[in-house]
Amino acid sequence: MSARAQILGAIRASLGSGNGAAIEERIARHARHTIPARATGATPDLVERFVTMASSVDTTFARVAAMADAPAALSEYLARENLPARVVMAPDEDLDSAPWQEAAPL
Repeated sequence: MSARAQILGAIRASLGSGNGAAIEERIARHARHTIPARATGATPDLVERFVTMASSVDTTFARVAAMADAPAALSEYLARENLPARVVMAPDEDLDSAPWQEAAPL
């Protein structure tokens, strides 16, 4: 028996019957991670808290009226700071919906 098979066999044995019920029950019992108090509240409060915390560490940010305004704001920032007009971002529904093709070359 391979080491892999032994490890998987030990896991199956520790779960009992081998059916999915034991796994589902274990997942259901798992406690949620602690959520810091600063991460709770109404959206406007969260935004203000973020701005306050970001400002305290000299972060650059810009407020835009709508997500559609984000590409232009980013393009202006990159040009102002003489940075390459190249952006890499993780998939995100809100960011994906912004009109990136309409901004100055990004």
